[in-house]
Amino acid sequence: MALPFLESLNKVIGESVNLAIKDESEVVYIDHIASNQNLWIFTKVDNRVPLHSTGVSKVLLAYINDQEKELYLINRELPKFTESTITDLGRLKEELSQIKQEGVATDEEEFDVGVKCVAAPIKDATGSIVAAISVSGSSVCLNNQRLQELKSIVRTRGLEISQALGYQEKEQ
Repeated sequence: MALPFLESLNKVIGESVNLAIKDESEVVYIDHIASNQNLWIFTKVDNRVPLHSTGVSKVLLAYINDQEKELYLINRELPKFTESTITDLGRLKEELSQIKQEGVATDEEEFDVGVKCVAAPIKDATGSIVAAISVSGSSVCLNNQRLQELKSIVRTRGLEISQALGYQEKEQ
């Protein structure tokens, strides 16, 4: 169901687009559309990453219920993949709270040096998070200004996929 949305986003932005789901204490990439840039990032379908280390993983962790989140975080070591990986539990909790407020996460070279991404949740008809979508690219292409521009686009595309699954955004 998400594929046409992913393809459209890839064409509009020109960067790699990913779809991922949570599986126990990891995230699994289930779809990937490569960038059309000369320098592109390749995310392997079926690749697994911890819940604290990428844009999609932080989105999926931020939106799970509080009890499940605490069970995941309690006494958990947060492995360091790069100098930017969040390894402090307090800092991670602050970031997860911010992600829920903004409806979008960023990965600033936290899993791979030279790779940045923007990710957003995908919700089902009940409002439960079922997946996450992301746009990833080189830190050269996705500089801070470009990341800010992409936040709204990726958040909107995640909402469109959610609505296709029957999700209805509640008015505040």
